[in-house]
Amino acid sequence: MAEILVAEDDASVRLILRHILRKAGHEVTVSEDGSAALELLDRRRFDILIADIGMPEIDGLTLAVRLRESSSNPETPVVILTSNVLDDTLQRAERLGVSAYLTKPVSSSLLLRTVAELVQQ
Repeated sequence: MAEILVAEDDASVRLILRHILRKAGHEVTVSEDGSAALELLDRRRFDILIADIGMPEIDGLTLAVRLRESSSNPETPVVILTSNVLDDTLQRAERLGVSAYLTKPVSSSLLLRTVAELVQQ
């Protein structure tokens, strides 16, 4: 199973994601903002980063950029979560090498399928 970092500022969404992923057998670490997530990424290797696009200070896309630039594991797959699908944001995410883009509320089956696909790459 995978070691997953979830960066999400909404506590209820963070808990739901952690529950779904742990129930499926994954190791899950949660972070309530992008700054804390960056600190974790610098200290530890994760198989996948799941990040909310709309976090204050460091949003999910900025977190993906910083992961690619300064982390010891720049190849870590990034899954972006968002409530709003905007074409320009989708295009920016693709340019940044984001692995997947999921809209909230995300179904548990889609989340787990996405994680399984990324683990197998």
